[in-house]
Amino acid sequence: MEKKRYRFIFAEHIKGLSGAGEKCLFVVWNLAALILSSAALCAVSLNFAIGDMPLFYIYLGYFKAPVIFLLNWLPILFLQVLFLALVRRQWLAFLLNSILTMLPALGNYFKLKFRDDPFTFEDISSIRAGLKVAGNYQITLNARICLALLFVIAGVLILFFFAKGRPHNLLRLLSVLLVLAMVWPLWKYVYSNGDLYYVNYQSNYMWLAKDDRDSFIATGFPYPFLHSIKQSANTQPEGYNEEEAAKLLGQYQSEPIPEDKKINILAIQLESFCDMEAAGVTGIREDLYEPLRKLQQESYSGIMIANVIGGGTINAERAFVTGSYRQMDYHRAAASYVRYLNGQGYLCYATHPNAGHFYTRRVTDLDLGFAAFYGLDDYFKEITGGEIQCDDSYLPEIFRMFREKIAEGSGPVFAFNVSWQGHGPYSEEEYVYGDGGCWQREGASEETLHAFNNYLALISETQQILWKEIQNLRDDENPIVVILFGDHKPLFYEYIYEELGISNDMETEQELKNYLGTPYLIWANNAAKEIAGDRFTGSAPTISPCYLMVQLFDRLSWKGSAFMQFTREAMQHLPVVCTRGVYVEDGVFTRSVSEQGQTLLNRYADLQYYLRYRPELSR
Repeated sequence: MEKKRYRFIFAEHIKGLSGAGEKCLFVVWNLAALILSSAALCAVSLNFAIGDMPLFYIYLGYFKAPVIFLLNWLPILFLQVLFLALVRRQWLAFLLNSILTMLPALGNYFKLKFRDDPFTFEDISSIRAGLKVAGNYQITLNARICLALLFVIAGVLILFFFAKGRPHNLLRLLSVLLVLAMVWPLWKYVYSNGDLYYVNYQSNYMWLAKDDRDSFIATGFPYPFLHSIKQSANTQPEGYNEEEAAKLLGQYQSEPIPEDKKINILAIQLESFCDMEAAGVTGIREDLYEPLRKLQQESYSGIMIANVIGGGTINAERAFVTGSYRQMDYHRAAASYVRYLNGQGYLCYATHPNAGHFYTRRVTDLDLGFAAFYGLDDYFKEITGGEIQCDDSYLPEIFRMFREKIAEGSGPVFAFNVSWQGHGPYSEEEYVYGDGGCWQREGASEETLHAFNNYLALISETQQILWKEIQNLRDDENPIVVILFGDHKPLFYEYIYEELGISNDMETEQELKNYLGTPYLIWANNAAKEIAGDRFTGSAPTISPCYLMVQLFDRLSWKGSAFMQFTREAMQHLPVVCTRGVYVEDGVFTRSVSEQGQTLLNRYADLQYYLRYRPELSR
């Protein structure tokens, strides 16, 4: 009798049940299993939405603001409905949904943990590169991950034994149609709605959002991830009008470089290279930054505000050669400053001592106008035997190659080189580089001593090599300018930055410089100064990476392309446009631009989108 009473739990089809009450219980039971299992999956996945930060009080915020939980749960529920319609098994639908939900949630967890940056829609395009990088980090199972795995296993078993109901074909069809019908209005009015997003992350008072990263954390993961689609590199800016963009660009006229003013350019982007002394860190060996200081005294030098920390080399790289303030994805020929230089008769090439598929450099650099890309796959493997090249061999080689290209006489040369040495992680257990003499401070943890000394030893070597190689250019008969910059701050756990006294609050311009600032400098040899004048010393403004090329052209007295002339004007009002939600507008640090500033940003976004696949407009 008892077994018959609970037949609705174990039944697969409603037809085998007798009476309206039993059939009703069957429907309610299986519907509840669907709703509760997907809601529980959402709750567990939100454990990973805050990276490696203290869990409990932030996690509670997702439930104290019910709308936040609802907006994270709905995509998970819809996925499970679709999977159930497809496979007709609750346990299998839950398992497939768990895989699709947990993998990106874990990706977000580790990206926040290692790089202090959430996993957004834009990151999908570089996921292959991210997986390659992941091999350098210690990815271990912790209690949070193990509990989530046990939850998935338990959920599969419970649904396998106690939720056997299989939807009939009509219900499967109706479910799919209902979900599909709701996708567009939910995207249009909810997930892409910037005003609603602002209200929601402000409503999570358990986590005060200061920037884009914080607002992402404040709203969970599935919800802000979907919202990030709107902000992705591939998304047309809101209110974009192609005719208006063309008209705006038409207000500027590209100007050629006079033949007698053409100068060879050696650009070097250094991995995780920054001035920790200038960021306020005490206890650094007195002479460690001496080569950099000597270079700065001979150069026009300033601070670049990166958009990322501890990773995202490609961000500064692409901003430098395109002038885009936000990273764009390129899949075919695109406008760039490289193409402008091509049109002026320059030989343009790029190098990197890692494999060419990393961040798709081998393809994308050609799309951006470089005549050649030299990477580990072909050029540098002959030098290193297939190992990624460090600066003791990479830097001398790129200087040698640069001089060789000039000597070939096919025209002035623009070489863009992106280094590898300095890339994290840095061992916290032993001194892998040096003997620990770069930095000492009483009371510092062993982990911080090891990690920070390993990092400083690497950049100390880089500086010494750079100083030596640049000096060899001083009296070269060919006019040469060197532009040098770091791509971002090094990858350290947050507690190491805290021990170093560097805050991530970014409440002032100085805190912004300390946390995201890297040095940049423009140096010229004697032959270049004879052509361009002695304009290569002094203090340069604090800028975003998208303005680096503008600074270079200004030192050379070149006007540049039409787009560069727009960005030059933009730089006067918004020299810092950081995608983490901080700006410097008309000399004032701010977290929200004025109405005039927003109009300027909108025009900037429109132009960089308009130019993305219009290489002919580079010149």
